[in-house]
Amino acid sequence: MHLLVLTDRPGGGRALLPSLEYLDHSLQDAPLDAPMPGGRCDIVVVDGTQDLRRAAAACRAASVGTVARPAVLVMAEGGLAALKPSWGFEDWLLPTASPVELETRLRLVADRAR
Repeated sequence: MHLLVLTDRPGGGRALLPSLEYLDHSLQDAPLDAPMPGGRCDIVVVDGTQDLRRAAAACRAASVGTVARPAVLVMAEGGLAALKPSWGFEDWLLPTASPVELETRLRLVADRAR
């Protein structure tokens, strides 16, 4: 599975979700405000751990356009109360998710997108 990780975190997707180190997915990192690139991408992973407003906009951008992609939102526990369905994400998880949880959630999101 190819993941586009939208984050401004130094170290990119693997710093955002350390469990990615143990999984066999290809990653492409991009800034949180980056326009959705063309090309192959199965799931967009959005960093919502620091700026909820920008994360919500990134989720919405992933779900619209000529190539809509499912978005998985990574949230700090303190921000969970702010989550709204209108953001357009398919699933969410904490940055501390285990490799098993991360893999399962990604697989389920990809299956639903098909």
